[in-house]
Amino acid sequence: MDGLLVILSLFLAVTGATRVSYEGYRVLEVFPTEDATVHFLHDLYEEEYLNIDFWSEPRGVFSPIIFHVNPIRYDWVTAQLDAEGIKYTIIVENLQSMIDAETERLSSRDPTTQAIEDFADYHRFDEMMSWITNITTSRCGGNRCSLFNVGTSFEGRSIRGIKIGTPGTDKRAVWVDCGIHAREWIAPATCTYFIWRLSQDYDSDAETRRLVDTYDWYIQPVVNPDGYEYTWDVDRLWRKTRSNYNDILGCIGTDGNRNYDSFWGSDLGGASNDPCSNTYHGPSVFSEPECAAQRDFMTPLRDSFIALWTMHSRGQWMLHPWGNYDIPENEAELDQVGQAIVDAIFEVHGVTYIHGQSAVLLYPTQGSSNDWAYAPRGHEGGDGLGIEYAYTPELRPDPNGEDAWLLPPEQIRPVGEECWAGLKAMVREIESIGLPP
Repeated sequence: MDGLLVILSLFLAVTGATRVSYEGYRVLEVFPTEDATVHFLHDLYEEEYLNIDFWSEPRGVFSPIIFHVNPIRYDWVTAQLDAEGIKYTIIVENLQSMIDAETERLSSRDPTTQAIEDFADYHRFDEMMSWITNITTSRCGGNRCSLFNVGTSFEGRSIRGIKIGTPGTDKRAVWVDCGIHAREWIAPATCTYFIWRLSQDYDSDAETRRLVDTYDWYIQPVVNPDGYEYTWDVDRLWRKTRSNYNDILGCIGTDGNRNYDSFWGSDLGGASNDPCSNTYHGPSVFSEPECAAQRDFMTPLRDSFIALWTMHSRGQWMLHPWGNYDIPENEAELDQVGQAIVDAIFEVHGVTYIHGQSAVLLYPTQGSSNDWAYAPRGHEGGDGLGIEYAYTPELRPDPNGEDAWLLPPEQIRPVGEECWAGLKAMVREIESIGLPP
């Protein structure tokens, strides 16, 4: 995120003035065929002062690299690319035009008549919280659904989720959360799809009934409600939380997915100590109340979890630990289950996801919630939950998709359908291997 844009965002949020504009911002794509191209673009990625927002980070040859550039930097950036002989394509001439189209559509939406379970468009945080409350109180029979409170956000929002499961003792559990990165709207929408299927298909679908009878399902639709609401009101492409640590430049927020206790603040790369950066890891581990609240809620339950999904977009990946190049102890099982997930996803709409270790497929990270969830107690990188099957689904679009975080609402239901198939396949495959102790 442009440093000046961050400061402007803070001013606008306080004054309630107008939305952040991306007028004249262009989105470029480079398809590297040589390592030198990847290395050059990676150097640009590391130079945060350039304020280039990479939608897909430089990973390797034959892997598209997409980024947006503000009008002030555009001529300089393209001159650098030309000087290196790097070919690029402008895939979006004016990023603001895409945002305007979405804003216009949403402004005509009547939230009183468009139900979330229509999966026809995106919904605000309070709408989702009211919806899960309604499901719990009147649309989920046999005391199968209950709300849980994770904690309170920096701006004072109550962070809630829904637990779905037939009452019982000593049940194992599955955790799913969405929306830690504010701009990734398809993730919370997919969480609501899971809630709908688990809560409404009990009487009509034998497999759903078995899953609800056998396991408790904890689903947290929005981990970062402050950031999510900010994307609706001020800056559609905001990524971080909205915490304020009185940075000298006025920069706001932390990348929540760099704030967990897994190699936090290390020299492994994948996070920044610059408060103006989109990957700022925060002033301390678990500094973000949203992340600390999740830790405090989940830790007493950690022995019950057989699996975890923490959902993001974009790229169509199914990622497992680690975010560094360490080999996970149960790598074979993680790959086996990951393959079952992506096979099931493909069978629904023919959409291809690729599974594998996050650092290998994408890039190194530190402080991610997925690595923290996977790490055993007392791990050298930090004390984790020890969930043996921890995955980060990166949802549609694919790495070439120009929609990125502005995924059209027509794709909400298909994404939900394919990921629901993948989620069920995950549980079946884990059962075939044997539940973790």
